[in-house]
Amino acid sequence: MGGILTTIYNHSFHCSCISKWTDSSCPVYRYCQQQPEKSICSIFETSENLWMCIICGFVGCVRYKEGHAIMHWKETEHSYSLKMETQCDWDYIHNEYNELLTSQLDKQRMCIESRVQKYKEEVEKEISKAVQKIYENHMKNEEIWMSKILEVGEREKKVLRLKDEKIYKLETHVRM
Repeated sequence: MGGILTTIYNHSFHCSCISKWTDSSCPVYRYCQQQPEKSICSIFETSENLWMCIICGFVGCVRYKEGHAIMHWKETEHSYSLKMETQCDWDYIHNEYNELLTSQLDKQRMCIESRVQKYKEEVEKEISKAVQKIYENHMKNEEIWMSKILEVGEREKKVLRLKDEKIYKLETHVRM
C-alpha cells in the first residue's frame, strides 16, 4: 500500500501507517482532544523528555533516557513520533524532524479556533435574540399595565364624580 491519504480532519498520513491503526480515528485529532494534563512514559513512568507515537498514541521516553519511544518504533515500525514538550514531530525513517505534523497541528488549531469563534458568534446571536424577545415582551406587558392603570384611573374618576354628584344632591336636598 503506497501513497498518502488525508483524514477528514485534513491530516495526511502514509497509507502503510494508516493500515496499522488500531481504530479509525486520526491520532493527531485524538492527541489534541484527549491530551492528558501530565503524560508519562508507558513503560518507565517518567514524565521527562516524552515522545508520543502518532500512529497508536504510545508514549515513550527519549532514546537518551530509557529509549522506550525508539524501541516502540523498532517493534512496530510506526515511523512518526511527536515530542510532547515542543510539539515537533520526528521521522524515524529519515532520522529528522518533519514539519508535516506540526503544520497539521497548526491547521487543526486554526480550525478549532475558527469553530470556537463561529460558536461564540452563534451563541451571541441567540443571546441577542433572547434579550430582544424579553425586551419586546416587557414592552407589551408595560403597554398592558399602562392601559390597566389608565382604566383604573378612569374608573376612579368616574366613582369620585358620582360620589360628588350624590353629595351635592344630598346637600341640596338637605338645604331645602
